[in-house]
Amino acid sequence: MVKSDFPVGGALVAIGKRGANFDLSPFMSTADLPDPGSFLRSLFDGSLLRAAGNTNVSYFDDAVVNARLARADRLSGRARERAFGRIAADLARNQAPIAVFSQPYQAEFISKRLSCLTEQPAFGGLDLAALCLRK
Repeated sequence: MVKSDFPVGGALVAIGKRGANFDLSPFMSTADLPDPGSFLRSLFDGSLLRAAGNTNVSYFDDAVVNARLARADRLSGRARERAFGRIAADLARNQAPIAVFSQPYQAEFISKRLSCLTEQPAFGGLDLAALCLRK
């Protein structure tokens, strides 16, 4: 677990430093862009590891996975999505460098007058700009 001598609020900074003394740490990650490459590479591409500021806090570094991520990152469209989907499934099934233990839930209450409900894909939840009133 993250050691209690890490400063409050500084655990992410601490575990992002290579060689940090921890065995297990709760870590929340959300996609900053609706792009599977951005998300998967930030969490699992060992070629991006540096001395500090890492988001790959499992310090997963596998040459084969790194090469697959780099190849998939050069693709576009459906081919890109499929390639990253295969990598994600393979990581979860075979290497498992992280374990998900919770998924946030966001309830949104709307009136009967609202329509045009669309989920905003990058951050989840309703796309407020797309809402309209029923006639």
